[in-house]
Amino acid sequence: MHELREQITLESSGQKIFGILHLPNSPPQKQFPAVLLCHGFGGNKSGKFRLFVRLSERLAKEGIASFRFDCRGAGDSEGDFADTTIQGLIDDTKVAMDWLCQHPRIDSHHISILGRSLGGMIAVLSSSSFILSSIILCAPVFDAKPWLQRSKDHFEHQGVLMGETFLQECKELDVISKLRLLNHVPLLHIQGNQDKTIEKYHSKQYELERSQAVAETKFIQLLASDHDFADVKDQEVFLEEIVKWMKKKTTKS
Repeated sequence: MHELREQITLESSGQKIFGILHLPNSPPQKQFPAVLLCHGFGGNKSGKFRLFVRLSERLAKEGIASFRFDCRGAGDSEGDFADTTIQGLIDDTKVAMDWLCQHPRIDSHHISILGRSLGGMIAVLSSSSFILSSIILCAPVFDAKPWLQRSKDHFEHQGVLMGETFLQECKELDVISKLRLLNHVPLLHIQGNQDKTIEKYHSKQYELERSQAVAETKFIQLLASDHDFADVKDQEVFLEEIVKWMKKKTTKS
């Protein structure tokens, strides 16, 4: 057995959020590099096609821990999805990261964050509060401009009408300033070339903003993949590239 799994219950703004910690099955005195996994909007800690679970299993084989969790209103966590706010997602992510950084089996000097879709943007907005080894963004949202050009008076997702706070936050998003604070942090960006959900506008904006970064930035295009990385062969590349990146960026030199 390559890993140990532990169910974790945390609290964010008075509501319980649930997660799974994956630890490599090694001597108890050893500390591990780690990555925090942030799911997308309307997603959960397992990820589409269980990609987060599969990634965590592979990372554990390489001696890297991971913590995947459900934000409030998602998966097993408390809260109503309709009450989701950008600030709430950031708060939940910071709670999870704080907990991971303080875990006695985790090397707090070698922690990364991974975010998918809206979770990618949340990872960026949360990351300036922490010292990170790297950031991994999978089909990340950059801002709400493409959507706001089509609809400015409401936001509906998976049949759920989101609250006014969420709408207002989308109009006021400031990813650029947060991203620029992370110019010194290595960043991996993975995008499906067939993605119709997160238009190429988003990846182009990330490329533009990272063009002046002092740290390594790597952009990967998966030619057959859509927003969910549904192509089976590309899923393998997706997992391999992240594991390779994590081994390079979060293991001790």
